[in-house]
Amino acid sequence: MDFENLQTPADFFYDDFTAFMDNVVIPSNPFSPAYQPIPAFSPDDPIHHSSPIQEQLNRDMTTENADINGMAPCETLASAFGSRLPSLQPEDPASAPAPPQMIQCKTQLMVSVECRARLEHQLKQLKGLSPKEFSLPSRHTLSRLVIAYFRGFHEHYPFLHAPTICLEKLSPGLFLAILALGGRYSREPELSMELFVVAKSVAMEQMRQQKEASLNASLGPRRGSQAPIAQNNKTKQIFEDDYTTRSLELIQTFILLIAIATWFNGEPDAYEAMSMRSVVDSLLREYTMCNTGKPEALGWEVWIFSETMKRTKLVAFSIFNIHTIVFDLPPMMLPGDVDIELPSSEKEWKADSEQTWSKARTRQGTVSFQECLEALFEYRPDAGLPRPPRFSSLGGFALIHAIIQRIWLFRHTQFSHQRRSGGLIFSDIGLFERALKNWSNCWESDLERSIDPLSPHGPLSFTSTALLRLAYIRLNMDSGPARSLSTWSPGTIAKSLDQNSSVQRSEKLTRAALHCAHALSIPVQLGLRFVAKTQVVYWSNQHALCSLECAVLLAKWLETVTQPHLNPSLTPAEEKVLVFLVQLVVETDNTQNFQDVLQKRAMLSAATVRLWATLYDCDSVWEMVNLIGQSLNAYAELLEDRYHL
Repeated sequence: MDFENLQTPADFFYDDFTAFMDNVVIPSNPFSPAYQPIPAFSPDDPIHHSSPIQEQLNRDMTTENADINGMAPCETLASAFGSRLPSLQPEDPASAPAPPQMIQCKTQLMVSVECRARLEHQLKQLKGLSPKEFSLPSRHTLSRLVIAYFRGFHEHYPFLHAPTICLEKLSPGLFLAILALGGRYSREPELSMELFVVAKSVAMEQMRQQKEASLNASLGPRRGSQAPIAQNNKTKQIFEDDYTTRSLELIQTFILLIAIATWFNGEPDAYEAMSMRSVVDSLLREYTMCNTGKPEALGWEVWIFSETMKRTKLVAFSIFNIHTIVFDLPPMMLPGDVDIELPSSEKEWKADSEQTWSKARTRQGTVSFQECLEALFEYRPDAGLPRPPRFSSLGGFALIHAIIQRIWLFRHTQFSHQRRSGGLIFSDIGLFERALKNWSNCWESDLERSIDPLSPHGPLSFTSTALLRLAYIRLNMDSGPARSLSTWSPGTIAKSLDQNSSVQRSEKLTRAALHCAHALSIPVQLGLRFVAKTQVVYWSNQHALCSLECAVLLAKWLETVTQPHLNPSLTPAEEKVLVFLVQLVVETDNTQNFQDVLQKRAMLSAATVRLWATLYDCDSVWEMVNLIGQSLNAYAELLEDRYHL
């Protein structure tokens, strides 16, 4: 198609875009941008409507207000693609959950004089492990760091039971790791780094001592010991209970340290995260939990421990998969290694008393993580199989990570002729699209789902929708090896993205492009700079990873569909998405109009990347997030220089 001859589109198309934007309710809560629409893309979606641009070229401009494409006037671009969006209306106040308790008011998160003295004593007992100049901060500072941890990081990876946590009983390594993460969120990087170094040293020493104690216990009482058998058995039980608790806390300690190190080039170094993840994997394989049947039958405290174990393992699985996404590393854990039942709801997990917990219990049957994952791939409405079971926010979060992991494995372990280049054939893509559609349906059936990062149920449901987009992108473009994020150089990353990633036109790619366009449309309406300065701080780092790949896919797609004299010409679906993206660019620049932007087809890819870059024009506490924003700007500059814009 020759874009040089295109004219300004009919008012219908402008009105169509405006209607879509007007139908999005801007929430009254300034921290709730209602950012994530979830189009449930299906191979059966009706995308073959007549082309608005093509028919426009075939008609006289005097008839531009006619019904060009045969759609009812109330239909929007979203409905034309059969996209199903979750409700963006405010939740029914009658059914909305009660506001979460303010974490800073919880007294058990305040560090007492005795608690600080105990931690200081433990560190002195482990002398030589911390830098000589290190001095434990005051209890007021420690309290501030603990609260910062539970305000910031905890909700994204909720494996510590905040209502019953007792700081006085935490192992020193876990306590210090919590403080180190809190230091990041309270914008005290130097203190955070000091605490990180000490926490890592303490954790390594704890692991050594624990293995030594376990070895001594396995050897039994020394020869000649006259201790009664009953007393020996009691001592053994106490040791085993304490060993189980300390083992779990040790795993949690290393998970927190990995979470800190993953997102930095230095102080700490991301390579430290790579080395520590093998420690976590080893500890998880050694760690076994006693099978107690139904934990709830044994009381709240036993259930808390059982649920903590589940959540710790799922968080470890998800963080390992983030390493696969970021650094293109082989998976450390597979779904088969996550041999646990799906976690309970966040309402149950956040219950602050046994009575509240009992009322919140769902009493539904338990399903294993692996069984639910397989059901997502196997279920078809016409196959007579049971529907995939419902999952909680954390369960859905881990399951979408598992689907992304399987996409990575498919690309790297299939050796048939069609896949030699690392691509996926249509049958592969159809299999994964079915799993993602089933996942989306389960997500929508979750009573705790939300597209609000400050939902009382936590941000995991919100984060999972970003990962859903990432999965659709990975089906159509394998950008993992091309991103070169491990170089930590924006220029190198931009050049790698420009040179290595490529896409091929298809209906499925167009659906993915629409998915990315929808993700950009809400921040555009709210104001990109407003969202960047006030909202991004509440998002998970995984949103930045998703945004990077959204920007790259849209840039590659735009470069492909805006080539002059396309053969074959643009499909109706491609034209609709192109119109939508052009209007998004115009919406953010009052100096441009639709015709100007469309005529300068070379600028579209650069302009779209620039919009994504603006979203991450923020001072994040995480170096990787800042790197992604800088890399997107470098990529946009590269595209602009190429076309002398």
